[in-house]
Amino acid sequence: MLMLLVGGVAYAVYALRVDEIRVTGVRTLDPRQVIEASGLKGGERILWIRLSSIARRIEMLPSVESVTAERSFPQTIVLNVSERRPLVRLGGRGGLAVDAQGYVFPSSVASIPILEGWRGRGRPGTLVDRASIVVLRAYAEFPERLRTEAARLVVGPPMQLVLRDGTEIRFGFHVDLVEKARAAEAVLAEESGTKLAYVDVRAPNVPVSRKREPPTPVPTSAPAPTPGPAASPEPAAARETPPAASPF
Repeated sequence: MLMLLVGGVAYAVYALRVDEIRVTGVRTLDPRQVIEASGLKGGERILWIRLSSIARRIEMLPSVESVTAERSFPQTIVLNVSERRPLVRLGGRGGLAVDAQGYVFPSSVASIPILEGWRGRGRPGTLVDRASIVVLRAYAEFPERLRTEAARLVVGPPMQLVLRDGTEIRFGFHVDLVEKARAAEAVLAEESGTKLAYVDVRAPNVPVSRKREPPTPVPTSAPAPTPGPAASPEPAAARETPPAASPF
């Protein structure tokens, strides 16, 4: 019996080979790109594969946050991929996004706000600066309404969040940002239907807002009168010739 068991294990080690590679969890990545990064070609002995090494190779893709690799006997490797979630677009770098941890990676999502005032190399696989990371981590916890309506996120300081309708949310320094965001949401809810120029929450306990001024009408000069037809000049009065003096 023992010899049969040893023989079965030896057979499995040498005979069971990878025949299928299955990728799950991808949203924007091409599964073929994941397989290529894994280094698997098919035909490898399934029991000899180091799954942790495969996962680390795939995690080198900037868009990938984490990976787990599993064996599914007899001949399948399953790669479970968790992609990074784009939080903002990187201003001045088309096609790049940043997640809540400040990690830069390619993304085509256009419905998220633009990050302005960031620093760093701005290349896939790198991090933005520390101040931007502080702002991004707080922004990820902002009320949903603010994140849904956000158009631009300015790092600063002073930090600002500009909504799609042009309203500025003024945060000031990078402290108590989530508390300030909740105060701003309360003001927006109270002023629903009113067009605001800004909401100042530098002091979240005493927020200040200002209504948007209607545009000042620009005075226009009165149109010049339309010239009529030119008047005909009056004929010069005929000069009367005095009668010639009589010689008599």
